[in-house]
Amino acid sequence: MKVTVLGGGNGAFITAADLAGRGHRVKIYEAPEFSKALEPVKERGGIELEVRAALKLSAGFWPVEAVFDARQAVEEAEIILLVVPAFAQKRFAELVGPHLTDDQVVMMSPGNFGGAIEFAKIIKEKGAKGRPIIMESECMIYSGFKGSPTSAWVSGFKNGMRAAAFPAVDGARGISVIHQIYPQTQLFHNVIETGLGNVNTVFHAPILVLNAGRVESDKDEFLFYWEGCSPSVGRVVEGVEAERMALGKALGIQPIPFKDVMIEWYGHQGAKGETLSKIMATNPAYEWDTAPRDLHHRFLLEDIPYGMVAMEDLGKLTGVPTPLTTAVIELACRLLDDDLRAKARSLPSLGLAGLTVEQFKAVMETGKGF
Repeated sequence: MKVTVLGGGNGAFITAADLAGRGHRVKIYEAPEFSKALEPVKERGGIELEVRAALKLSAGFWPVEAVFDARQAVEEAEIILLVVPAFAQKRFAELVGPHLTDDQVVMMSPGNFGGAIEFAKIIKEKGAKGRPIIMESECMIYSGFKGSPTSAWVSGFKNGMRAAAFPAVDGARGISVIHQIYPQTQLFHNVIETGLGNVNTVFHAPILVLNAGRVESDKDEFLFYWEGCSPSVGRVVEGVEAERMALGKALGIQPIPFKDVMIEWYGHQGAKGETLSKIMATNPAYEWDTAPRDLHHRFLLEDIPYGMVAMEDLGKLTGVPTPLTTAVIELACRLLDDDLRAKARSLPSLGLAGLTVEQFKAVMETGKGF
């Protein structure tokens, strides 16, 4: 397949190298203001991938073409993977939107909440040549980090990742294309499911907020999940998870418990446990995941405004109480001395305010009226 990876960070490097290692023709493109990050890849002609766990991925140096023009990046691509933090997704939609065609599939990895909806809105405004199929995954498929300007290492691969299209009616066509690069991907019915299916929204902010003192201390670094998710912290995470489950049911879906999701994704690497907190605190894929050394980190700056705030909005839409979700948002705003709601990709900011539950579900299904 002809694949373009949008982004220049950890996930983008791993994605590009893995797909190139499996024989696909891969381009990688970064926003102009950060494009210098790809110059070493251009000079070397590819990306080195190190595999640090028992994964069926191929380590080695793989050819990846770094490009610096948005049109050139996407003009021949069959699949375009947007692998950037949620706050950068809008920027890439603006950059590539005018050059997209209706025979392409764009998949946001992940969409967080509302990523595919926002992307569709922006490329329509930017005058896309056609109407590509726009999909989003529930989470990023890999775990790992960049090791150097031309290398990355991977420690986790989420087996059985799920994806959905906006609007949902495009899902079957989209997943048939995605299966050509990720055959194990499963199709969720709509982006409500992927939006509520991102484990980062439930995991990251509660653990970081409740470890704030430890993060800001001068002590040695600690493992975020293995050490930060103690039994008491885990109970808070599980409380937010319970609110997520209730929201899903109120919106007509049957969310899969994250405890089961973690076993499905990482059981092949040895993940096990009876509770969500126990699985997180022992999952081999998290062996190298150290905690942030600063609270101004995407675990709060991304996962709250692009995930938890939407959960709070959905609670208001459906009448489902979300007291723990709201508490984590409030604590994070106070810790950062910042109004994270003001920067959020919320239902109002997506143009979805004032709808009934049934109207909201209908827009997710057909996209009409959006």
